[in-house]
Amino acid sequence: MASLTTSRTVKKVKIWQFLDIQLGCWTYLSAEQCKCLQDASDNHQATINLEGKLKINFPNNEMEIITNSNQTGNQTIMPIRKVDVSVDSLIAKGIIWEWNAGRDLWIAFREDANALIEKEFGTNGKKKSGRNPSKPLNLAIIGLPYKIDVIKLCQKNIHSGRERKIRRQIYSSYLNILPTVDVEVDQLQLSTISQQQTLDNSHNQESNNRQNSTSANVSKNSTNLSKQKSHNEKYKTLADYILLVASDNLPDDELCTICYELLSAASGFETQDGTNQIVQLSQCQHYFHEPCIEACVNNNKSDHLECPKCRTLHGFKTGNQPPGTMNHRIQEGMQIPGFSSSSTIIITYDFNSGVQGKEHPHPGKKYRANAFPRVAYLPNNPEGKRVLRMLKLAWDRRLIFTIGRSSTSGADNVIIWNDIHHKTSWNSNYGGHGYPDPGYLQRVTEELRAQGIR
Repeated sequence: MASLTTSRTVKKVKIWQFLDIQLGCWTYLSAEQCKCLQDASDNHQATINLEGKLKINFPNNEMEIITNSNQTGNQTIMPIRKVDVSVDSLIAKGIIWEWNAGRDLWIAFREDANALIEKEFGTNGKKKSGRNPSKPLNLAIIGLPYKIDVIKLCQKNIHSGRERKIRRQIYSSYLNILPTVDVEVDQLQLSTISQQQTLDNSHNQESNNRQNSTSANVSKNSTNLSKQKSHNEKYKTLADYILLVASDNLPDDELCTICYELLSAASGFETQDGTNQIVQLSQCQHYFHEPCIEACVNNNKSDHLECPKCRTLHGFKTGNQPPGTMNHRIQEGMQIPGFSSSSTIIITYDFNSGVQGKEHPHPGKKYRANAFPRVAYLPNNPEGKRVLRMLKLAWDRRLIFTIGRSSTSGADNVIIWNDIHHKTSWNSNYGGHGYPDPGYLQRVTEELRAQGIR
């Protein structure tokens, strides 16, 4: 399914949040608190005290909680921020679903989960337990590993089985207290990419691009090898990238880096007809003996060819990722640290356990899909959208995951990441798996290019 990007203007309300450093989640301040903060900010105040225990420092975007005003050592400082929330959302109207984090601590669900739970509540919440019970709402569709029961008012972790209480709260509406603003947003439709999709379109497109980019000099003196000589089927699939070169166009005294003989000399590999043809790889323009390149192709288990000299990919590198799904969506009002002006792209990968095929390490043996669905985050800006496009192509080519041994749990025959790094946390980078990380988008782009993704 193709993704479409459009721009439109929507009305939003700016709501203040603070980062609970113990739970690692952003929590909404009340409508009344937001009103106080907004008034102080509009009046260019540097600080403001709320309710005697909260001190807001606007220049540093911090909220200071002092449990004892006479003991400065007991201060706790938390980041604060403003987020744009649609006026049509339940949160803006003050309808918020919360989950119990222990004792009397309740945490609000994020905006998309809040909307799904409220919809489920409107459909099934008035049913009595035991009477035609409906299936729990599975939040895996938005990347959260929970099932929600709006009748029993509980959530269940689909991995650990742990249950927690949930509740529906109606607070003061933000819309009745805070002003609304017009915000222009990019709207990127939900895209679901199935493993069943064929690679024919992308293969044909890139093949055409490569042929068109070949230099005029090479095209004039080169011939498609499949028309000149009989090769095995694997070699023929790479014929668009292996071009015969006329002998008068050969560089002087250049070595074939496969057999380390001069190009003008015979190949180190025997040929059936005794010929000594020279070829040039279309993408990197490097020369080799034709028998040497054929030996490389035949000895390579993959359907692509890496230049033996510079490792440029020719053809399409594909992996052994098992069947699964890749979804992505845009989360408005959610800003990744370091990208405060952008919303967030949330990618969800999901797999089921199955049986390994002939391309996997242990054909016929079962593999497990542990800790799925998995979620990754990108900023919704031009660089993030480019990485998303490349990740979708890598998914089509089965390169993002593989089957092997988990480096974290030590479990064997499980689905694992395959050397294309993802940010699986959006608001903490303590373990190197989140933000802020200014160089991440460039690094992951280079990792994708190394896999032949352009």
